[in-house]
Amino acid sequence: MQYSLGYYPKNKAKDGTYRRVKITVKNPRYMVRARAGYFVTVFGQPARDAETEVRNVISRFEMALQQHDLQAIEELVSPDIVVFENGHRNDGWQDFRDHHLLPEFKVSSTPYRTEMVRIEATASLAWGYSRMNRAYIPKKDDTPDVWTVYVLRRSDTGWKVTMLDWSVRRVE
Repeated sequence: MQYSLGYYPKNKAKDGTYRRVKITVKNPRYMVRARAGYFVTVFGQPARDAETEVRNVISRFEMALQQHDLQAIEELVSPDIVVFENGHRNDGWQDFRDHHLLPEFKVSSTPYRTEMVRIEATASLAWGYSRMNRAYIPKKDDTPDVWTVYVLRRSDTGWKVTMLDWSVRRVE
């Protein structure tokens, strides 16, 4: 048997805040599956605010990468982050840190410039992509060295990167 519930909150303020939801049942035989809360939205406004917040998180993430700042990166990613790069995958922060970031930081200190191409955001989910060009590689065109796709989820602690997809161009 399955039930669906709905409700109208007493607090009618549409202020973009996170509201916790707690649903309990008296009979222990029943299981509740529900989200922990939701963000209150005002049509039109939260998307702009969310886009600004997401752009800020992505910029901070890319800066932390260039500075090899593991603590800053950890604060910006979800513990269950999934990272794809040219056929390889990391599952979770520890795997990403130990098998991608740390080895990469040992061999690469290449400066690069990043340009955000697009960000789309709702009150709780966002995606964006950027292009990166390494500073030292002379090229005949402006083709990026790396395309990065970000997926972010908003929690009660803020936006976190939950998925990354890096597509790295071969340099000849």
